[in-house]
Amino acid sequence: MNIKIFDCTFRDGGHLNKWNFDTLCVKASYYAALKSGVDYFETGYRFPEEKVGLGPFGYCRDKLLREIFDPSEHCKLAVMIDAGKCESSEFTECIPRNTPIQVVRVAAYPYELEKAIRLVGQLYDKGYEVFLNLMAASELRANEYKLLRNWKNKNVVS
Repeated sequence: MNIKIFDCTFRDGGHLNKWNFDTLCVKASYYAALKSGVDYFETGYRFPEEKVGLGPFGYCRDKLLREIFDPSEHCKLAVMIDAGKCESSEFTECIPRNTPIQVVRVAAYPYELEKAIRLVGQLYDKGYEVFLNLMAASELRANEYKLLRNWKNKNVVS
């Protein structure tokens, strides 16, 4: 078994301060994670439009991340999106000259599962490593389990 470590400290912690972190703190944490052997570092969310009061890590725009990080294949930069709030059009092709982000984690409630599956495929086609985060999984119904079971391209999910 190959265990991977995924650090979501800033993305999750941003719920407390609206993703308004000091960039030097986030940068230092990334390089500490890299040195510690962490495989994935989730910088925050990518909300599609400017929401009043969110800090820069609520949007994780490529320009900001390029200014802060020189990402390594040994500790890939990730962002999270909500299936109900973001589209794949918020992302360029996953090429180092286009974006420092290498991984997108798609979060979805059971009622958003079809949209999430579509997003996962679209982001994978753009070259991203993609994770699916099923929220409230205990509320999945038989039809949603069937959708997951019959998902033809589920092998694209890391």
